[in-house]
Amino acid sequence: MKKTYLFVITTVLTVAFSAKAQLNELNVNELAQIKFNNTSLTQIRQIAGNDQKAEALFGKGNFESMRNDYLNPNPNSTEDCPDWCMYYQLFNRQLYVRFEKESTNDDFYHFTYAKVKSSDINVTVKNVTVSIGDSIDAFKNKGYHVNEKHNWVVFVDEDTATIDIAFYFHPKSRKITKIQMTTY
Repeated sequence: MKKTYLFVITTVLTVAFSAKAQLNELNVNELAQIKFNNTSLTQIRQIAGNDQKAEALFGKGNFESMRNDYLNPNPNSTEDCPDWCMYYQLFNRQLYVRFEKESTNDDFYHFTYAKVKSSDINVTVKNVTVSIGDSIDAFKNKGYHVNEKHNWVVFVDEDTATIDIAFYFHPKSRKITKIQMTTY
């Protein structure tokens, strides 16, 4: 019985430590300073599903917003949303951002997702700035872990690992094919 218990604990710890080694971590300040072009994640999160805040940040006519309602889904939405959502397309539809709320009684939309749709968007994480089509080796050259098995570079918040930004790449060309950020 002791051998089985010891084996289970050893296995769980090995998996936990090896999974953590596959990811790059961001502290609170590094997370806040992720940039999409010259706009920080903190600035984008402060929109909180409010069109007036989006207009103050990006200017009138420089964003598109769309509402999705759990009971009345928007047939024009380009992304799935399981609940009540506000979608924003920024930088001439090159960056897609989603905010969600728990219910109709909730007044605050929480940032949940961002997806880069164009190579015209520069994304800066820590000391690396890349776009779709750039070489993933920009991260490797700075000492960050590049997961060759899954063809990605992932950064997670060090406190909870509930926010990640992932850079996916083609295994042969090593060019970035997709950039997306998710909160859990």
